[in-house]
Amino acid sequence: KMVVQWKQRLYAFLLKRILGPYLSPSSLKKLHQTIEVSFQDGKFALMDVELNALYLTSKILKGTSSNADEDSDTSAPSRPIAIRYARIRKLGINLSLREISSDPASTN
Repeated sequence: KMVVQWKQRLYAFLLKRILGPYLSPSSLKKLHQTIEVSFQDGKFALMDVELNALYLTSKILKGTSSNADEDSDTSAPSRPIAIRYARIRKLGINLSLREISSDPASTN
């Protein structure tokens, strides 16, 4: 069990580097408890994490502000979008460790 906990913490550390801004502070603290990984089975799962609603809202508004001038109807006032709460119950990824062929005609 000690080895499993060590691996979970390593995976959590790596995921924090990528997903950190997207996760709430409470989910970041317990990230190592929400990861299920089995390289033998080729499976990765992130379970029950809360997302950072303020960060998601800022990303959405930033992404839509560049198109606002082109697509907006001048008679209608703009209404900002706000995310109040976001949670991922389960995000599963199936991993394949097979070698990918560069020849599209070959099949395995």
